[in-house]
Amino acid sequence: MKALRISTVGDIEVIDIENKLEVIQDLVGGLIEYVDLSQDGVEMIVNEEGKIYNLDYNLQATLLFRATHLYKDDYICGDVVIVRTENGENIDLDNGDITTIKVLIANELKEGEE
Repeated sequence: MKALRISTVGDIEVIDIENKLEVIQDLVGGLIEYVDLSQDGVEMIVNEEGKIYNLDYNLQATLLFRATHLYKDDYICGDVVIVRTENGENIDLDNGDITTIKVLIANELKEGEE
């Protein structure tokens, strides 16, 4: 499955992973939680206990969250994986999804510099 991984050190990479719970849990370092990023099924998968375990702050994932939500005070900890979902199943991101995600993050970074 084609997904996007955003690490706490700022790496944003397209990855091809097996669509298995264990694989996704390994990538985020624990239990998973889905965070909606769009109305058409793009989801950020985060470590459900990232804040409890004081995982590293993820700037790019936080900026993406803030770009897609009205509530701007929350933040994301730990590495995340972004997928598209359809009928409750994870499916491939397409190139348009990946481009949109990268543009949203870049725009939020620019706004922060101003």
